Amino acid sequence: MKSNPNNYVAPWMHEATAKLPKAWLSNALHLWRVSELVWQRICEAREEARKAQVGNHVSDDVGLFHTHMFLAGLALENAVKGLLVQQGSLTITRGRLKWGCSGHDIERLMDKASIPLSLAERDLVRRLSACVTWAGRYPVPMKGVDMEVVIGGDEPDIMKAILDRCLGRYEISGRHGWRREDLRKP
Repeated sequence: MKSNPNNYVAPWMHEATAKLPKAWLSNALHLWRVSELVWQRICEAREEARKAQVGNHVSDDVGLFHTHMFLAGLALENAVKGLLVQQGSLTITRGRLKWGCSGHDIERLMDKASIPLSLAERDLVRRLSACVTWAGRYPVPMKGVDMEVVIGGDEPDIMKAILDRCLGRYEISGRHGWRREDLRKP
């Protein structure tokens, strides 16, 4: 989409918003809440399938797993990018955000923000990065090998622990226009 040459607000607004840790955190929390709703429906669908004893038939809602992973991955990505903004690691060149690494590589973003991860968390974060690039958006990735990365256990507790660790690093002060009580953990 081409920018309107008469629109001088959009570039300024883009840069100003990108530099607000609160904007990234708010988006992360919204995405996390929606991922939790999707997860809740997955659990309900699994229980319905178990009660119905339908054998190999699985409700279409169980297929929401990729969408859940996509949303949870975006939530973590937004949370850590907000931390990087807070740390001064974001640069904006000719209207493009630069993070110093691939934009969806959540593991590298976490490392850059000095968020420690266990081996199990690193494995999950790698899978979430893959999900952000395709799962929830398309039925399959561009390369078949990428689909194997998504398959794993049900780790919403690990996801929440990583997100909570990120949230705990946010500096909450009046200078960002918010208070600690504004931060409602997922």
